[in-house]
Formats: sequence, structure tokens, C-alpha cells
Amino acid sequence: MPVLLVVDDHDELRRTTAMVFTALGWDCETAGSAPEALALLKGHDRFDAALVDLVMPFVSGVAVLNECIRVGLPAMALTGLDEQAARKFCPACVSVVTKPLDYYAVDEILRRHVRMYRLSGMMTRSGQVEQS
Repeated sequence: MPVLLVVDDHDELRRTTAMVFTALGWDCETAGSAPEALALLKGHDRFDAALVDLVMPFVSGVAVLNECIRVGLPAMALTGLDEQAARKFCPACVSVVTKPLDYYAVDEILRRHVRMYRLSGMMTRSGQVEQS
């Protein structure tokens, strides 16, 4: 079962998102802030993907997304902004999804990202490049 890190400062949305993705076959861990997510990512080899709220108080989701990019973890930015504004806020974001979520579409995109990383044979689950 793939493991998804769900990061959002809104408790209800975070719990609902985790519940829906659990029903869709993901094992979910949650974080209510960027610092909490960054601490969880220190052992990121247990995660297959991340869904991260872009705008959060104190430390934004951009810090979490940048860490996901740095370690090679597939991640999607979640935002209430329109996509164009979100891309200005986080130009390095590969995937941006706007609220309200289409959970099935997000599930499909995340699974595609996870398959791509796993099938590429170039990355291990921990984000390290495998030596041939």
C-alpha cells in the first residue's frame, strides 16, 4: 500500500483528505504544519508521495515542497489560490491542485507519479539514485 503524507493546517480538511485517500487505498500520515511535515520528512523513505497545502501560517508549504523536490519525493501543491497564482508563489511546483479537491483526479495523478518513480529504476523509495 502506498504511503501518502497529507499536510494542511486546516484540521477538518486534513482529516477528510486522509480519510478519503485511506478509502482509495493509501496509508496516510498527516501533519498540521510545515515544521511538523519537515520533521516527518527526515525519515521520508517511508513516504511514496506528499500532498501539501501551499499557504499555511508561519512556515509555508513551499518549504515542504522544496524538501520533497530535494529528496525526490513526488509531491503536489494543494491551494485555495488559482493555479496561476500558486505557480507564482511556488515556481518549482510540478503539480498544483486547487481546492475543492477532485479526490479521484488527485489520486490518479499521485499514483502516476509514484509509478513513474518506481518504474524508472533510477530512484529508490528513499530518493537516492541507485548505482548500477
